[in-house]
Parts: sequence; C-alpha cells; structure tokens
Amino acid sequence: MVDATVGSVSEIGVLLRKYRVRAGLTQEELANRSGVSVRAISDMERGVARSPQRRTIDSLAGPLSLRSDEIAQLHKSARRSRAATPSGEPVTPRRIFDSPVVAQLPPDLHDLTGREQEIEQLRRCVETQVTGNRTGRVVVLSGAPGTGKTSLAIRAAHDLADHFPDGQMFLKLRGMSEEATSAADVLHLVLRSLGIDISSIPVELEHLAGLCRSLLAERAVLIVLDDAADEGQVRPLLVGGPRSLTLVTSRHVLAGLEGAGRLSLDVLAHHQAVALVGTIIGTDRVEAEAGVADELVELCGRLPLAIRIAANRLASRPAWPLSHLVSQLRGRSKRLRALTAGDLDIRSVFDLSYRQLRPITAAVFRRVALIPGSDFSVTTARVLLDARREDDIDLLLDELVDASLVQLAPAQGRYQLHDLLCEFAKDLLAEKEEPETVREVEKHLDHWLMEMATAAGRFFQPCADMETPPVATSCFDDALSARKWLEAEAGAWSGAIRRLAARGDHRRIVDLADAMCWYPEFGGTADLWYEVFDQAMHSAILLGSKKEEAARRN
Repeated sequence: MVDATVGSVSEIGVLLRKYRVRAGLTQEELANRSGVSVRAISDMERGVARSPQRRTIDSLAGPLSLRSDEIAQLHKSARRSRAATPSGEPVTPRRIFDSPVVAQLPPDLHDLTGREQEIEQLRRCVETQVTGNRTGRVVVLSGAPGTGKTSLAIRAAHDLADHFPDGQMFLKLRGMSEEATSAADVLHLVLRSLGIDISSIPVELEHLAGLCRSLLAERAVLIVLDDAADEGQVRPLLVGGPRSLTLVTSRHVLAGLEGAGRLSLDVLAHHQAVALVGTIIGTDRVEAEAGVADELVELCGRLPLAIRIAANRLASRPAWPLSHLVSQLRGRSKRLRALTAGDLDIRSVFDLSYRQLRPITAAVFRRVALIPGSDFSVTTARVLLDARREDDIDLLLDELVDASLVQLAPAQGRYQLHDLLCEFAKDLLAEKEEPETVREVEKHLDHWLMEMATAAGRFFQPCADMETPPVATSCFDDALSARKWLEAEAGAWSGAIRRLAARGDHRRIVDLADAMCWYPEFGGTADLWYEVFDQAMHSAILLGSKKEEAARRN
C-alpha cells in the first residue's frame, strides 16, 4: 500500500510562503528569478523539504527582497531542522513499497523496419559497455530529426531488458521543447519510481544524484534518457552503477560526454525504406505500384519519419493509389505540407531543432539551402554571409552538424543538407528574410561561383592561345588545384549557370564557356559539357553575338 502521508508544514515552509506572497510572486515566477526549481520551492513550502542548503536560501533572498534579519531567520530555521536529526544515525529513506522492480518502457513499435544492423551495432556497443565494466556505462544514439532515434532506443531497450533484471526506466528530457525537463525533476521521478517516500527526497541536485547513485550502485538497471538537449542536462543524470546502462537519445552528438559509446543514425537504405512502406500499407499495394513506391521513398528522402507519415496517409486512405500521393510530393513547395498525418508533422519536428539555434547559426542554415549541388565547402558557405574569416563559418557549420541539421559529406571538409531539410531551410528563407535580400545573396553567390569557375578554366588554355593569363585565387593557384576545385564544385557552378540563364545574365555564361573551352580535355563529363556549351550557345544568341554563337556551334 502506498504511504501518502507527509509531515506537517515546517517553520521554514511557513516563512517562505509568507515572503513569496508578500513579494507577489507565484512559485513559477520565483523559480525563474532565483534558479531554484519549482519542485524544490513547492517541497519547502509544503514541509517536504525542511532543511535547504545555505546557497538555496541565498538564491531566494534577492527575488523575495528579504532583509538581512529575514535571511538570518531562514538560515536559523534550516539549521534547527538539520539538528533535529541525530548526526550519529544515518537516515534511511522510507520506501513507498518494498524492492520495486521498475518496468517503464513504452510499447515497442511492431512495424519498426530497416534498423536491424543498427540494433545489432547498439547491442554490441551495450555489451561492450556492460561486460567491459567501462567507466561511462553510457551509449549516445544521435541523428537528424526524423531518423527514428526514440523508436530504435525503445526496441533496443526491450531486446536488452533481460540484461537488466532490476528494472528499465524511460525518462523524457524534452530537450527540444522550450522548457526542457530539469535534472532535479528527472531524479525526483527516478527516486519515486524506486519507492522513496516523497518526504525523504532531498531538494539539492547533488543530493538527489547522490541518493540515486547509492540506490543504483548494485543494481542492473537500464535507463533511457530520451531527447536530451545537451551534455549539461545529461551529466547529473548518469547515476547508474557498474551493472547499469544509460542509453541517451539526442539530435546533438553530445561530444562532451566522456567515455560514452556512440551510434549515429542516418536515413534508410532504399530497399529498407520501401520495406517500411510495405509493412505499414501492405506489400500488395507496394508491389502493384513498385516503380511509384521507389519514387515515393526518394521524395521522402528515405527519412523514416517522413516515410511513416506518407505511409500512414496511404493506410488511412485505402482507395488512394500511391501515385496520387507522389503527385503531391513532387511539388517541392508543397512537399513539407503534404507530409502530415494526424499529429505527425515533419515540419514541426524540424522546427524544434531550428528554434534551438543562435541567430547567426540559423542564418547559415537558411542560406546554405541556396547552394546548388549535393554538397558544399566552408569557402562557399562563407560567401553567403560575406564572412571575414573562414574559421567563423567553420565553427557555425560545426554547430549545425552537432545539431544534426547539416551532415558531414563523404568528401573530406565538405557538408551536405538532407533534401527535406533543404526544403525546410528554403521555407524559412521566405519567412524570415526579405525577398530582395534573398535575391541579392543568391546573385552574389552565383557571381562568385562563375568568377571562380572562369578563373579555374583559364589554367588549361594553351600558352599560344592565351588571351587572358590565369590568376591565382583564394581557392586555387595552379592547374592541379584548379582542376580539383572544378570537380568538387561542379554541382555548384553548373547550377549557377542555370540560375544565371533564368535571370538573363548571359554575358557571364559566355565568358565561362570561353575560359572552359580546353578544360574538357582534362576533366568533367560529356553531359556536363553538353549542358555548359549548349547554354552558352543560347546565351550568345540572346546577346546577338554571331561570333560567339559560331564559336559555340563549333
């Protein structure tokens, strides 16, 4: 039977409530101004916590506008409460019930598909942590929003439950919400789950953590900390003993957590993504429109949450052919709006991460969506903000990588943006920045790309035909480095050509083609050069230059 009895209100509780009411503050307002949690203030006023530490009282004194004698009175009351417990007798926390075995895991997703390899990696990582008796006893599961971190953590926790017979806890940290759960509130919940009477739970964070460590020291418990904001939120919650395991999910990589095992989630492989659709809507429908199903998962960027939303829409509309939803997703401007099913909304999931960014980092995220191509360099990103130092942009991009909004590309020193996150960033550009500003930034980027590509092309002109000698730039200074730049940035400068043509900026396209006329002997593809020189010919026609048109036709 649960013991719900709590002692009478203490002297310090009466005084604290009196001073708070006099100051005209709610408990929440006092907590915001003092840094002391709402739960701690409530526990003191109700007599649950009778002997707060000196620094807690000092933190409350300012917001309550206490006089020196009132502060002294609170300290005196706290000392009297501490003295009431004989120093020679250790206090054993009272339990609500005896030897509780906690089993708090949410239900497993029966249709979780395509994560078998990651689950096995996580199992090996966990077994290394447990059997190796490593100091950390922590595994961090990170990844971009929508990659299915929580679903995978729940599946892994169910699979590993037998390793932790003393219990499994699932604790929501709400790190991406405006008000993340405080460490004190989480530890308070842990102690209640372990059967500790509310009147025996301390107020101070370090005392909460210490009591949790004492109770878990010899237990084999699995603790899932879901949706962590940062290392600072997680560290006080690492209270498991050598036989316990803490599994942390976060959109951030939490690089500052020492001794942790790590697993980063990516999008699904194509066949896994198609299999997930079949699991949700039935394989018959997928097989009947196999080619359309292939396009569907690619339009979802093979992101598990996006696929699940799309498949749920189809499952709730059995009369719809897959092609109907695919036609909605093809329109880039409508894709994010189409990926909504009930309370599942891909855009709101992305927005939770975006709202955590600093303003300058948010600007970089929005603007990298303007870079054509599949990946980009720090140097190109710097052009978007006209930053003075490349190091500054490097640090900002690292912040975005840590937040899983930008990914490291396979090529060294380059970055990439998931297709759906790119659409999200473009939507934000339209919402947050003036249209003229966006046009100017895009124009500045395209001009820079064309200037660099034109300069690079001149390194391949024969000396006898050289009208304009090559000039070193900040990106390259000889033919070898120029070739590397042209190859790495081919998607960017070829995309800039298309945008320049749409804006009617034909002179730059013709100048680029003139500088590039010898480069096809050294690199590039037939499709690329057909596009470049065909567009240059059309630009020459529109400029009315017969000479340049003839040169392109040859």
